[in-house]
This record gives sequence, C-alpha cells and structure tokens, in this order.
Amino acid sequence: LAIVKAEAEKMMIPADDITLLQELVKLRALTKHRNEGYDIDLLLETLVDKLSKYPEDAVIKALDIIVDKSQWWPSWFEIKKEVEYHCQHRIALLDAINKQYKHTEKRKLKKFLKSIPINSECN
Repeated sequence: LAIVKAEAEKMMIPADDITLLQELVKLRALTKHRNEGYDIDLLLETLVDKLSKYPEDAVIKALDIIVDKSQWWPSWFEIKKEVEYHCQHRIALLDAINKQYKHTEKRKLKKFLKSIPINSECN
C-alpha cells in the first residue's frame, strides 16, 4: 500500500513557479483583457501561488483549454474549475489510498498493542 501511495503522490507533483509563470504569460498573451488598473505582477504572483497546489500536467492542460474556449482572460474561478476537472480522479484516488492507509496503520497499531503482555504489577 505504501508503494501505491507513493506512486499516486507522484501524480500530484506541482509545477515549479517558473513553469507556472511561463504558462500564465502565454495565456495572457493569447487572450484579451480589460485594463482594470490592477498590478499584473501581483495577479501573476497570486495565480502562481494558487496553481502551485495542483499537478503540473493538469494546470498546463487546463490553461491550454481555456485559451481555446475563450478569447478573454479568465477569472480565478474559471481557471480553478478547469484545473480541478483535470485532476479530480487523481485527487479521489489519493484520498481513497490515504483513507485505506490510515485504516491499515490503525489495524497494525491495535495488533501491536494487543501483542504487549499486560502485567498487573507496575513498578
């Protein structure tokens, strides 16, 4: 189970900040946006921070799809929705593995505790 858990966690490895920034700059270059007077550096920094919690391939795929779906710069909600769609099965798999892993660890602990002889005399 530990091997399966480790392999599932590998599927969740996020992109580094430079890769995320490059992908967001590409998205920015390929979409229209209103000049709303906000700081683009702050926007990109915030998005990099948010996207760093998701698997690299899911983020890249989602941003590519967003470019093809809309001519406009997306909101965080739209980006998050697309990214989560592309990693939902992995998240569910990892949650199930973690649940089973915890259950297995509890059983091992109970078995270990039962194997300890109970001595009525305490020193």
